[in-house]
Parts: sequence; C-alpha cells; structure tokens
Amino acid sequence: MKSIFKKENITVIESDNDLPLVYISHPNTVVGIFINKDNEILLVEQFRRIFNKTFLELPGGLIKDNESINTAIKREYLEETGYILDEIELITSIIPSIGLSDEIINIFKVSGKKQIEQSLDIGEDISIKWLPFEECLSMIEKKEIIDAKTVIGILLMKNKYSLLNSV
Repeated sequence: MKSIFKKENITVIESDNDLPLVYISHPNTVVGIFINKDNEILLVEQFRRIFNKTFLELPGGLIKDNESINTAIKREYLEETGYILDEIELITSIIPSIGLSDEIINIFKVSGKKQIEQSLDIGEDISIKWLPFEECLSMIEKKEIIDAKTVIGILLMKNKYSLLNSV
C-alpha cells in the first residue's frame, strides 16, 4: 500500500498488488448519545461546509493519537457540550463506508450531571439542542436528521433500551 495524497487527518491510499484498490484512511471517531430524565436527547447543531448547511448530530469527534476510545468520548463531549461525563457505555462500533474508508465510529451511551463552558476547536460553530426522543424519531422519518451515526445511535437506543415501547 502506498500513500498517494495526505492532508491533515485524511490519507488516500492505493494498493500495490494486482487488485486495484484506493481508499481513504481516516482516524477513528467517537460519538455519544445522552438522554436526560425528561427523555430528551442531547444533539449538537453544526454547520458542515461540505454540504453548506447545518445538521443535527450526536456530539463526538476524532480519536487522537494513542488516545483510548473512553478518553476520547469524555474529551469530545466536554469540548462540544461542556458536559463532564459520569458514565459511558460502548453500544456498538460501525464502519460508515466499508468500501471507501477504514474509519470506525464508536457509539456510546453517556450521562453526566455537571456542565461547564464548551471549549470548541478553532473553526467549530456548535450549538447544543435538547430534543424529545419521539421528536428525534419523527425527524429521522422525515429526513430532517440524516447523519448516519446519529440515525444509527438513536435507533439503537430505541431498540436496545426499549425507550419507546409504543413507537
């Protein structure tokens, strides 16, 4: 395998064997789904330049070099939401684009009580939104929440934890 392009966190790699293969090497990531006592989900509203629009997403981000996934989710949650997490539970790990990238997204169920100020990375413009669980499910059906990791996380919580038996 040889690197044919590298910039920041992205490397495009080409195979050097008989079977042609080009893929993107991307750092693994973490996201967390936080559901409060009122059955609301904590989402972030973030502008994504590639689509030139704002999306609702689960908070999370890149795992830094030599950082554990547990440390990464705590750091990312603090940065994006200001919440200090008390509990984290890995729900699943997914490969969002198995034929294009080697990225793995680790999805956690998280909770915390103490919130301090966000410490966003340079260039991040993120606002926090608490939305009722049922409304999030409706927004998925209406294609208003379309980020894959967010859709998967919310639907897994519905199924795994039977949060809405009537839906």
